[in-house]
Amino acid sequence: MARLALWMAAYNDAAYLRRTLEALERSTFRDFQLTVVDDGSTDDTAAVAESFAGRLPLTVRRCPHRGIARTKREALGAEPLDAPYLMILDSDILVAPDTLARMLAALDSTHEAAAISPWALADEGTLWGRGLAFLERLFLETATAGRGEGVIVGGCALMRRACLRDAEVPLHVSDDIALAAELRAQGVLLCPPDLVVVHLGEPQTLRQVLRRGEREGLRVAAVHRAEAEPVRFASLVRLAPLPLVVIALGSGALGAWPLSALAGAGLGAYVGAFLLASRRVPGSLPVRLAAAGLFTWGNLGFAYGYAREWLRHSPEVLADGTR
Repeated sequence: MARLALWMAAYNDAAYLRRTLEALERSTFRDFQLTVVDDGSTDDTAAVAESFAGRLPLTVRRCPHRGIARTKREALGAEPLDAPYLMILDSDILVAPDTLARMLAALDSTHEAAAISPWALADEGTLWGRGLAFLERLFLETATAGRGEGVIVGGCALMRRACLRDAEVPLHVSDDIALAAELRAQGVLLCPPDLVVVHLGEPQTLRQVLRRGEREGLRVAAVHRAEAEPVRFASLVRLAPLPLVVIALGSGALGAWPLSALAGAGLGAYVGAFLLASRRVPGSLPVRLAAAGLFTWGNLGFAYGYAREWLRHSPEVLADGTR
């Protein structure tokens, strides 16, 4: 019996999957059974996974495209059912050789913990990557209130199977909010900042940053609608750049330069507020400025997606989850 059931959903991830599986091959912890589910990919994802047969304790399943979120939900009841631990690992996450061992050791030594996840950060080999990683550190530092606990990171959460038996995750929720809420009712969620994995699938272009923000805005709006939740302050903050840009461009086109300058000043203040709010996260000035620009740009997409979802009301947004 494997101690850890590893479940990986992959969709058109051939570019990342080989590196992800090679990283698992170097893991010092080997008592796991890995299941890779190819979600109807149109590239060589399944073939890449199958090439690791014999190198990893691996099963590859091919299925029609149905959305990564549905495949992840299936993992909650996945085989081997007798494995005491389950980890849902994204196909673009690189784990260090000691990552799995450290995660399991933390759960073994913290009996009240229901799950643990590392911080998934962008590759910091470039200024772009360092800016993205700075943003992720800021979000996680805020979410964990500096305590290294209270949340799980999507795509790399390791959970006690016993804590999942009574979990009832709504089928229409495609992100980790509902699962985290269920697990939090079972025990502590660990998210230590010194446990880091590399997220290969981070946006590589401004267009991808904008598109990711739009998808997130669609999803958050759909969750708010489905759960009848009030709009949170964090979401209101993320909505601000879009009206400011619209006002700046629209008033400029109409020759209303004072109004355009005022909206531009508002955007400058938005960036300044980000720099002030993020002062406790370590980083050089170029990295901070890169992060501020990426944050503002991505929130243009977020606001657009959020508004679009409220206008059109598309429930399938929550059920899709394709990356």
